[in-house]
Amino acid sequence: MKILRLEPDWNLCFDNEPTLKLLVDAFPPTEEMLFERKGSVVYAEHAGYVLFNVLNSDHSGYAGRKFKYNMKDGSVLEWLGPWSPRAGVVNLLGFGPCMDISITDKLAAWQGGHTFYAGHVTVDLVLSFLETTHTYFDVVETARCKEPVWEPCAKPDYYPRILKKFGIPLGWKSAK
Repeated sequence: MKILRLEPDWNLCFDNEPTLKLLVDAFPPTEEMLFERKGSVVYAEHAGYVLFNVLNSDHSGYAGRKFKYNMKDGSVLEWLGPWSPRAGVVNLLGFGPCMDISITDKLAAWQGGHTFYAGHVTVDLVLSFLETTHTYFDVVETARCKEPVWEPCAKPDYYPRILKKFGIPLGWKSAK
């Protein structure tokens, strides 16, 4: 999987944290993903693309659908109705590090700004792409809910440009 384009979604004027939007050439085939397990969490990474799930006791995730995981040891694990946790959960367990992102392999979706999938990629994949491009942001580690997460952060000299792009006056102050 190769990143073709990447840009932050700042979520200005919303309570959401900033995330990254990625356009990739193709998703790796799911059957090539080899999972490892820690407790109730399974995790796999292939070409920078990351999949993970957590088993819950009521098996109600994904409407109770059955999932098969090809394990690194050659076995196949079947779980009924797992849930998908956030990247911080698997980072805390020692997997990754990975990050939550929005992703598509469709140029029309990228150009239209919609129909992205929620997904996860390794931090290394993003950092490698950023090293080859001149961007106005970095990806930084922070902590949310006592979990290590990575998210985009504008370089200080670009804050005025971002605020202007979204029509926020430079002298703007929050109501707090």
